[in-house]
Amino acid sequence: MITRQHQQDGLGIAYVQAIAAMAGCNMTIHSIHDYKVDGSFHKVVKIRNLIEQTGHTLEFQLKSSYDYKITGGFVKFDLEVKNYNHLVRRSNDPNGTRAILILFCMPKNLVDWVNLTPEQMIMRHCCYYHQLKGQETENDYTQVVNIPQNQLLTDITLRSLLDIVGRGERDLC
Repeated sequence: MITRQHQQDGLGIAYVQAIAAMAGCNMTIHSIHDYKVDGSFHKVVKIRNLIEQTGHTLEFQLKSSYDYKITGGFVKFDLEVKNYNHLVRRSNDPNGTRAILILFCMPKNLVDWVNLTPEQMIMRHCCYYHQLKGQETENDYTQVVNIPQNQLLTDITLRSLLDIVGRGERDLC
């Protein structure tokens, strides 16, 4: 049996894939040598009855966790310093591909993660997204990330993020 963390990671990927499918975009998951980039979203458009990728890409780092707190309108999560600093550097690079953190918030109890019946499959809780900006941290191990609770990853917000990328804007949130 795979580890609990691998189960969490697999469910996070499944959740994000469902959002990408509903948003009508392509999604790539990097399975080897990800170097802190777990995947990417690719905008797809229809031009003269042909469907094609536009070249507008948004990369992401995906974390799946039940170790988070929601307080004061924010989702608070301890992110490893190496991952935090990587995402900050990506935001500060004027020529780089934009990247966001996606946090799949899960219930603490494994039995509450997924509920299956013949009529439905329910994955509990949701994903939030955030573009980390500012200065790199000099903390030793982790940095608290404060994700605004209104930055819920949905098909609508994902399409909006890809539109922002398509316009060449640097700030996503």
